[in-house]
Amino acid sequence: MATDASYVVNVLSFSWAAMTFNNWMMIFSMLFGLSTVLISWHYKRKEDFRQSEKHDIEMELAKGKNPSGASDG
Repeated sequence: MATDASYVVNVLSFSWAAMTFNNWMMIFSMLFGLSTVLISWHYKRKEDFRQSEKHDIEMELAKGKNPSGASDG
């Protein structure tokens, strides 16, 4: 088990050291772009849900009215 742990640590440390500043900036910019997409998607879904609820309410209100605008009753 100690040998396996040693190999894993060596691979990780080599990978860390092999990364240049440009590589790190590329990775961070990709993660930033992905997080922007996910956040935008989340809030767009919430907006679509609110618009759908608003539409449903407006349709219910429209069903209860006469074409003249007076309510039934």
